[in-house]
Amino acid sequence: MLENLSDEDKQTIAFQIVVALRDTLSIAKKSTVKPTYEAAINIINDLNPELYQEVSNALPFKNLSEEARFYQNKAELQSITSDTPITAIQLIDLELTELNQLLIDASDIDADKKKFVKQKILSLTGLKETLRPRRISENRYLQRDFSTVDRRDFGASLVIQNDFVADFRLKSNSFLRIRLLHPDRIEHSTGADLIYEQHDVEQGKIRVMFLQYKIWEDGVLYYSQAHNLEQQLRRMHSLLCEDRYCKQPESLNGEFEYRFPYCSAFLRPTDKVQLSNSKLISTGIHIPVCLALAWRNRGDISINKKEIRTATLTHEIFEGLFNKSFIGSRWLTEEELERFYRSNGILESDESIKIYAREIMDNYPSY
Repeated sequence: MLENLSDEDKQTIAFQIVVALRDTLSIAKKSTVKPTYEAAINIINDLNPELYQEVSNALPFKNLSEEARFYQNKAELQSITSDTPITAIQLIDLELTELNQLLIDASDIDADKKKFVKQKILSLTGLKETLRPRRISENRYLQRDFSTVDRRDFGASLVIQNDFVADFRLKSNSFLRIRLLHPDRIEHSTGADLIYEQHDVEQGKIRVMFLQYKIWEDGVLYYSQAHNLEQQLRRMHSLLCEDRYCKQPESLNGEFEYRFPYCSAFLRPTDKVQLSNSKLISTGIHIPVCLALAWRNRGDISINKKEIRTATLTHEIFEGLFNKSFIGSRWLTEEELERFYRSNGILESDESIKIYAREIMDNYPSY
């Protein structure tokens, strides 16, 4: 899938997939604790083990603390000066041996005088685990679900069947299905898209959010350099905004008298992975597609993070507002949404990898 790409392109596409899946998990779990990048990478293994291996190879490093990076740097320097390969884990093992021996020698000394040494041993032991090569964690952020609960086919009729799909249990009454679309055409991909649906089974209605991911550098995204950015923004605006899928319902029946606009399409800039040992970090801001296009229409050549603070949502605010139904599309019937997808080829092949997530809830909070 990624084998025909340059190392830089492999990193870029792999990172976009991981960021989009991380956002998916965060929306679904509705937790104040943001899922880790490793949790998102583990989800890829559930969807497609082959792609997981390629993403792991493209992003071999893990998010490490400053202390872990210190041992890595120390090991690198010692390897060079001694002309003998030394790893960070070996250095930590040497220190652990020393500290454990110290505790043995001080077995008769009061425990209070040894507490900091014991804490250091626990810290170093945990540090070793973060430095080990990536492996599938048994303590999964989401648990795969293999039950036979009727889930109204989870949108299966909307996409070509393939093996890139996994079901997860969120709570006793809610599930999440994640589909990865077009990974076999990944060499042509210019970005990643996330389509996230919340499905109220009782009401038979769905609300939806579209996110388009693009890499920017140092908080600047140039319309001319991000391949097909303007074209993709205009298409999303045409489909969702001009066709009034974000239009406020004519009658709210006394509910939601106060609500933000029904924006359903956002541009999600992600940071470029700079070095082979970089931490995975992505600026979590969301820009309404209509604003990104308005800036372009007035002649702007780029989107600059420093200049758009008042026109964006942070990921915490974005997710909270979407899950509380303050942003996102109006509630649509399944027939309306299916017609929209089919008539516009939303889930068909294009130049983006699509992550199609449907969250299905048997008891949705009142809206």
